[in-house]
Amino acid sequence: MDDLGDLPRGIVEVHHTLTPFIRQRHDALHVRRVLTAHLNSHVNSGEGILAPTNLSSLESTLQVKEESGFACIQHEYLSSVRANLKARNEYASLSAQHDDHGILRVDESRPSFDTAPSVETSLDIEKQRRRHERFRIIQDLVDQLAEKPPSSSDYFNPKQLEVLNDVGSLPPVPPEVLVPAGVYHDSAKTDLKNLVDRLERSVLRAKLLLKKEQKLLEKVRANTSALNSEQGSGSRQQALGLTRNELINWMETELSKAGDSSSEPAGQDAGTVENRGKEYIESQLAFIGRIYDQYLDVRKQLVAATHDEVPPPNTAMIDEAEDFTGASADASVEEPEDVTRILTYPYLDELLSLSTEQKAIIQQRSYLTSSLTRQLKNASQDLDRLTDESHLLPSYPMPNMTQQKSHLGDPISFEEDISNQTKPSLSSRAKAWVFAAESSSIATKEAVLERLEDGEAALADAHQTLGEFQLLLGQELPRDAGPRSRPLVQSSQGNMWTTLDGNLGVIRTEDLDMD
Repeated sequence: MDDLGDLPRGIVEVHHTLTPFIRQRHDALHVRRVLTAHLNSHVNSGEGILAPTNLSSLESTLQVKEESGFACIQHEYLSSVRANLKARNEYASLSAQHDDHGILRVDESRPSFDTAPSVETSLDIEKQRRRHERFRIIQDLVDQLAEKPPSSSDYFNPKQLEVLNDVGSLPPVPPEVLVPAGVYHDSAKTDLKNLVDRLERSVLRAKLLLKKEQKLLEKVRANTSALNSEQGSGSRQQALGLTRNELINWMETELSKAGDSSSEPAGQDAGTVENRGKEYIESQLAFIGRIYDQYLDVRKQLVAATHDEVPPPNTAMIDEAEDFTGASADASVEEPEDVTRILTYPYLDELLSLSTEQKAIIQQRSYLTSSLTRQLKNASQDLDRLTDESHLLPSYPMPNMTQQKSHLGDPISFEEDISNQTKPSLSSRAKAWVFAAESSSIATKEAVLERLEDGEAALADAHQTLGEFQLLLGQELPRDAGPRSRPLVQSSQGNMWTTLDGNLGVIRTEDLDMD
């Protein structure tokens, strides 16, 4: 406020009076620091560390000297400091007397200068009490364990577990661990050190058992993984076994057919089979061996067709099969089937390509089905949430179609009846929202129309009332204009007082006649 010319004289005088006591913020901070340093130099004369800006934290010292040069505020501060020190000394003396005459005293082994207050003593007592409480709880738990009977020997029988057959015996338990708990229970005062040792031993024994169980678990997991690997090879062995069984069944059927074909001439001549002897058996075995070789060739061609290009059919194999038509009539019947199988080999590549395409289509269909199902689920959840939060659907529920048709008397089809019984779809739920919106709009329109009719009636009453007022005031409306478009026209007769001028008696007589 350098420019004081525009201010009143009284404010200027007050400003000049308060100018020595008004300072800037940095000047006030500097003065406060200087004052703090000066007071610390008198209060903490033996220390070189300056106290913080809070001037109330003082040390318990009595070396406070009053100087004649102190100001009034400093003198009051020093007197307050002396009173505070005196009160603290009195409190220390009273607490010392209380500690001397109390039930719990400080140990004599402490130095003479350690005069702990009653608060620290009570805290030590509380710590000791809590520690004693913890040890008492541990003692109670140990006593409960000592009172429990030992478990039966048949509860954990290693002979019944096949997994533990290869596991060695456990090491012998030290005799110190097997000391009965009654020795400790009978003693009047339990040694805490022995109790801690017992707890450490039990923990060590539990850790050892845990390690052994972990090793056993790892072994079981290794065995299960080996079994899983064996299952992979087992599936191959199973496939080979199925192939072997099919081959054996086929050979048995062929042998039975061969026996049936040879039974007819045997019925004619019973001794022909006996006369043939070993030659007949060898010829039949050679025939079966050739058929088996054909079977192996066909299987090899089938495997080659699934991986590589199909070779042309072997005509020699077909010719060899035709050579043995005289021995078995049923074998000649099966030749066209083999030929058709060989002729269908070129189509295997197309079948494989079609199968891969079909698999891709099936996977795409499953993916689309899962994605659509997920989207339908999310949409249904959103609709459920909106239904719970909406006040429109409960107010305007959608009536059931079956109820409407039952009221109308129309027959209900089987499809509609089944669709009504099933779970509502998203389209039906959307229809409910559409029906509620339309019903709400119709109800709103009806309410608006009712209000408009009421407004029109009120407007007509207002126009009628205005017309009556206009007639009363001596104004007339033009006859050709409507009630809404008629402007207020001043009558040629004048104002309302001109109509009443000279007609008061007439109004009086009209009132009397009406009465």
